[in-house]
Amino acid sequence: MKCIFFILTFVTTQLSFAQNCDHLKTILPESTKNYLVVYKAIKKQMLHDPKLENAIEHGFYDEPEVNSFPLYIADVNNDGKKEYIFTRSDGTGSYVSLFIFSKQGNKFHYIGEPPKPAIYKYKDGGWFSSEYYNKKAGQIQFLVRGCSKVYMQFQSVFENYRFDPNTKITMERYLWKNGATTKVWSN
Repeated sequence: MKCIFFILTFVTTQLSFAQNCDHLKTILPESTKNYLVVYKAIKKQMLHDPKLENAIEHGFYDEPEVNSFPLYIADVNNDGKKEYIFTRSDGTGSYVSLFIFSKQGNKFHYIGEPPKPAIYKYKDGGWFSSEYYNKKAGQIQFLVRGCSKVYMQFQSVFENYRFDPNTKITMERYLWKNGATTKVWSN
């Protein structure tokens, strides 16, 4: 009887923790020094590895400004391994492009962007717009970690906070895991 009580208590505690996991920590971009080391390693490998041509075709281009092309290191697809995520904002809407690489040994492999969530039925165009900007905190909060998972946070599509300070910013949070992306929260 004690064993059954212990198992029920453990399961209830775990479910409660999963539902109440509200404390998320923002993952900040890497330092300029780390950025340059990773960026130069990928660019050097691109000279000799045709498998990285997809990154070039999708806009991973020469010598961007460090501050406008930040690097995040996190397990963004929640597979237990670190990924190297470069972001770049383009156009008048500041739409973000993601360049995600994995690393095995000394070799980088281009992963591309997260898969489109099943809730988006259209075929053309991206499914996300800009990284989430928290006005209260005064910072971009693109990647957050909580409950042993990494989440991506984007502005709701068509919100443009950079040109209209009165724009209400809405955020959508996504989980990329097991080859699928799922919307898990929005405000």
